[in-house]
Amino acid sequence: MRSLKLCGASLVIILAAAQCLTLDAAVAQAGRLAAKAGGPAEDVVRDTSKHLRIKRIDWRSNASKVKAPDYVYNNSTRSSTKASPEWYVITTSYDTGTNWIDSLVVTYHVLVPGDPGVSKKDLTYMLCESTVTYLDVKQGMGHISTVYLRPTTIERYGEPVAVGVEISFNGENVAMSDFSPSCNLTKDARQSGKWWDIVKASRRVTVRDGYLLNRNLTPFIFANYNDEESIR
Repeated sequence: MRSLKLCGASLVIILAAAQCLTLDAAVAQAGRLAAKAGGPAEDVVRDTSKHLRIKRIDWRSNASKVKAPDYVYNNSTRSSTKASPEWYVITTSYDTGTNWIDSLVVTYHVLVPGDPGVSKKDLTYMLCESTVTYLDVKQGMGHISTVYLRPTTIERYGEPVAVGVEISFNGENVAMSDFSPSCNLTKDARQSGKWWDIVKASRRVTVRDGYLLNRNLTPFIFANYNDEESIR
């Protein structure tokens, strides 16, 4: 069996970028406590996994905005003539170095403005979370995982300001943190290792389920079907 020497023991990958992200003192205090507990330093990668490698998380390029496929079908009439709106897709690319993985769990944490119409000092956020489980992942390079935000979510709340991804397999773990120059998240929160756990302590952040969808719950279920592994 070939062994791909990579990073982690359960796989956790964190890629965060925030734009004008201002959270209250509760977040800063939670971050200080996490840092005292021994969180990783800023911009650190822990190289401990032998079987998984995260190549990148694509969520701010032009490829992140895609229109739904236009299916042609019989025995029905088109219900609307409206132009197809753009969905927002987050794509994680990864490699695996073990022969077969029975079950690979990818958890997404996406922070979006909760009410963009208010002033900056009153701005709130939604933390959208979702877990995707992939079955029978074969050894190799170039695997991808995707999740989607509906067009109406982007229209109402705006585009994400931070993204975090965790990938778990057989107790292995890799952690990476990255922040944009405009990030206003506290240093303590960055050093905590998992920024989404820190922001949950803020009264200005609401955790929401059902907003972040795997491809099987979207019109993209049949598009490039073989790009991803089978979803449980």
